[in-house]
Amino acid sequence: VNPKINEFLGLKENESLVNCMVIGYPKVKYKRTVPRKEAKITWM
Repeated sequence: VNPKINEFLGLKENESLVNCMVIGYPKVKYKRTVPRKEAKITWM
């Protein structure tokens, strides 16, 4: 991780920049999702 990017974004040492991209269509259709904790997201 580039420390200059973390500094520019104002991220603390215990925070990190993560990116996830889902592409395509699923083969199956799910009726519900697995319960998950709420994510801490900062939109820019």
